Amino acid sequence: MLTAVEVLDEAHRLENELQSDKLMESDALLTTEDENCDAETEVCTRLSQTRRRIWGMWYELSNKHIAKELVDAKRRGLDVKICLGKSMLYAAADALQELVGADVEVRVAEVGRGLHVNVALLDEVVMLNMSAFEKNIEDIVFFAL
Repeated sequence: MLTAVEVLDEAHRLENELQSDKLMESDALLTTEDENCDAETEVCTRLSQTRRRIWGMWYELSNKHIAKELVDAKRRGLDVKICLGKSMLYAAADALQELVGADVEVRVAEVGRGLHVNVALLDEVVMLNMSAFEKNIEDIVFFAL
């Protein structure tokens, strides 16, 4: 089962591989500063450029374009694992059918408090904060480990 601990442990492991004098590269999409910023397109582009793995945890995943990129990644042979919050599965029903049909590993966070996190590991890049592009302010940060 893909858990937050596994995602964070892998991010920490990759970070520790960095040489102590090398700075971590980062990039940010700040929709609060640029109203023309298309966060959804940028996230889809990053997903399509990923070559080894996509491990993600999302509160909900109903975006058809994101789901398509995850399915395409699986078909390209990538290790695709996602964990979703149980309370929002109804919103992601169509996307879930596509993901499961493509043999994407899908887990549901059922134990304890609700899952309210948006994080993904794309190869050696950590992506923080991604959600409903149509109505939310989307400030997304990418950290290259």
